[in-house]
Amino acid sequence: MQSAQQIILERLLTTAMGQKASDVHFTVGSQPAVRVDGQLRLLYEEQILQEEFVQGIVQSLLKPEDLAMLAEKKEVIIAYTFSNHMRAKVRVFMQQGFPSVIFQLMPSRPPQLALLGLPESVQKITQVKKGLVIITGPYGSGRSTTALAILEAINNSRAAYVITLEAPVEQVFADKKSVIDQREIGKDTPSFAAGLAHVAHEDVDVLFADGISENADVRTIMEIAQGTTLVLLTLHANNTLLAIDTLMQAFPESQRAYARALLSEILVAVVAQRLISQTGGGRLVVAEVLLGTSAARALLREGRVQQLATILQTSREEGMTTLDRALADLVRSDRISRETAFANAQDEGVFQSLLKR
Repeated sequence: MQSAQQIILERLLTTAMGQKASDVHFTVGSQPAVRVDGQLRLLYEEQILQEEFVQGIVQSLLKPEDLAMLAEKKEVIIAYTFSNHMRAKVRVFMQQGFPSVIFQLMPSRPPQLALLGLPESVQKITQVKKGLVIITGPYGSGRSTTALAILEAINNSRAAYVITLEAPVEQVFADKKSVIDQREIGKDTPSFAAGLAHVAHEDVDVLFADGISENADVRTIMEIAQGTTLVLLTLHANNTLLAIDTLMQAFPESQRAYARALLSEILVAVVAQRLISQTGGGRLVVAEVLLGTSAARALLREGRVQQLATILQTSREEGMTTLDRALADLVRSDRISRETAFANAQDEGVFQSLLKR
């Protein structure tokens, strides 16, 4: 039997989903809030949340081991499926001595890659059989959505054994042409390191790793991609070159030359994306794409990483693009405003010149 808190919670989440909200916030002393098209809105028609209500939500959602982690680390992240089959990524944390809860709402089925509006070069990643694909961007940029869409496209198109390592599992897949085993860190395997050790001894065609933070795990991921496995890795970096730098920083200084050589061997693509407001409402994905062409790999091998920026700017016909060029294209097609584009441009001068071409 559902508690009063659960009934109210599901009503609010269902309402939020109907408004196409991405997130729902519950904070003691404030009304619930929803994030729609990137903008946070308080639900003034709802009552101010009391500690008892939010604590009731926490107790109803978290298992004993999750509550123990919350008590120890003051925050915990889980995935939760409600009685109406709605699924959410749930972040519970303490602030000013009170619990707060943020629900990141998830689609009921895996997203379709072709509908995300990404360049064709990204869609072709599904045909690659080995190497490393990095999907990066700030929080809320849709990184995992893109990765999950690539996995679903593979699931629909070819026979492959897929393992995901996630914290937590966001989207539950149904096997189609592929067999997909989804392992949640802390529940199905004790750590990313343990999960990666398992993968290294299995005949895995595709690996998705989401949420890795330990340097040793990054190094293991790159070595797995050196074999016959296609690896999808999400990182937190604002552009493609910073994502590459993040990988390099996972290696001691004495091993950086080896790291660059390894990356030059395995790199398939780096996709750095953002979600931005589009004309007429809603949001769309804008992406910078660096591909592991022979020219890009040569620069990596030689340690001339910063010169990859030139490759990005001059290799459009090969499927690459800078973020500023992608923004300029969207402005010219009237899909986003100039103001939105300038707010997201990496170099306003370069962006301005691209608009004039």
